[in-house]
Amino acid sequence: MLQIHATTISAIVKHGRKPHMREVIIDTNDREASCLSEGKFASVFAQCPDAMIIASLADGHIMDANAAFVERTGLALDEVIGKTPTELDLWAVPGIGPKVLQQLQTGNIHNLEIPFRRKNGETFSGLMSAQPFDQSSTPAVLVIVRDMGVSVF
Repeated sequence: MLQIHATTISAIVKHGRKPHMREVIIDTNDREASCLSEGKFASVFAQCPDAMIIASLADGHIMDANAAFVERTGLALDEVIGKTPTELDLWAVPGIGPKVLQQLQTGNIHNLEIPFRRKNGETFSGLMSAQPFDQSSTPAVLVIVRDMGVSVF
């Protein structure tokens, strides 16, 4: 089914003063599909058991994080928004943050095992995948980290 938004405007033509109808029709299917897609992504992002963040591709500042990220790191959401993983001391290996960001400037990361640090100082091994994408015309990166010490059974 095609759903449209139609607006009708009445206008009088100067010659002969005959009323004419003019219609503007806007196809809203793409907009509704986009909203549905964004809603599905938001649901997956929120419910995923793996730690996930969305960060700026330019400088690594975190724009959003899911509940699993908060749980795994021990950091509150308001502590991470606007900060980089380096500022949050998440990298257990010094100097790895800039290398990760540099790799993302040229492509993606798939299943890279990296040691991470929680807020309490404890370290854990994480399997990281990251994919650049455009977030409202802003280059961003979706980062997913699976805590290798968490049993699924």
